[in-house]
Amino acid sequence: MALDGPGGAGEASARRDRLLFAAAVGLLLLVAFLLRLAGAAAAFGQGELVTLDGDSLYHLRRMRLIADQFPAVPWFDPLIAWPAGAAIPWAAGFDLLGAGLIVLGRALGGPAGADLWVAALCPLLGVAVVAAVIELALLLLPPGPGRRAGALAAGILSALLPQGLAISRFGRIDHHVAEALAMLLLARWALAVLPPWTELPLRRRLFHELAGGALAAGAVLVFTGSPLYVALVVPLLAGAALLRERPALLGSGGPGLLLGGALAGLASAPAVAAHGRTFAFGFPSWLQPLLLVVAGLAVCAVAAIGARVPPGRRRLGLVLAGGAGLALLGLLLVPQGLGQALAGL
Repeated sequence: MALDGPGGAGEASARRDRLLFAAAVGLLLLVAFLLRLAGAAAAFGQGELVTLDGDSLYHLRRMRLIADQFPAVPWFDPLIAWPAGAAIPWAAGFDLLGAGLIVLGRALGGPAGADLWVAALCPLLGVAVVAAVIELALLLLPPGPGRRAGALAAGILSALLPQGLAISRFGRIDHHVAEALAMLLLARWALAVLPPWTELPLRRRLFHELAGGALAAGAVLVFTGSPLYVALVVPLLAGAALLRERPALLGSGGPGLLLGGALAGLASAPAVAAHGRTFAFGFPSWLQPLLLVVAGLAVCAVAAIGARVPPGRRRLGLVLAGGAGLALLGLLLVPQGLGQALAGL
């Protein structure tokens, strides 16, 4: 096709800009990965993997325990509260991911290969954080000639942020970088409610809810405090439904959070059976799934009110009263709800 016309020249220029941006992003992600590999030789300086701190050392121990029984996840460690041993109080999602790399590394390169693969987990997650920041910036920045440059600048800041580097260095095997990624993905998911969902196909809205359920449950599986991250995006979901003329329930985000609560509950069952704590903010328990369910019900309630009550003060009053009532009811009905809320805060 000839490109001598105005349209053809513009299309060629747009394609060239997209390729240049993709190349710049690829180069940035490579640089981010190499920065996180700094000190890799020192991590193996004694002939075996030496983690950067004690938290990383325990994550590595638990990953090896899971890898030895893969895909089963042990919830009792004889070296905790030695000599009696005790239930492991931490969520297993991050350790399960690392255990998968250990299994793969053992198959390809023996014990040394396993250590090499699992030590690269956090640098890879750190690169994923940079990529997520770029994508989120592309969503937030207005269309125009500086949009891609702004997104690239955000990615550069993310790649070079000292704390971001610290939590994703080679030899640092800890879940904090996975938390950062979970928060970014939840924010990106929640911001997707801003378009008019009622005009989008049913399949798109259904996919949005499924993605939200997976992200919310995945965040809880990585860190038991993740309902706090969900709480940060609930006002955005509720606000979008509140301001829309006739919000649709499917696509509001509420059903996705309900699904996330159900998935998190299924995943928490083995931990609850092992340590016996049914509602505890510091242990995988029924508390975290229940909080996701409460968040989902709140968003669904706002969408339901918005579908029946025209925009205005009456709708706002009903939403505020319902939200306060739901929060109070949750604190009263959940066993030790108020105590756990205060302890978590």
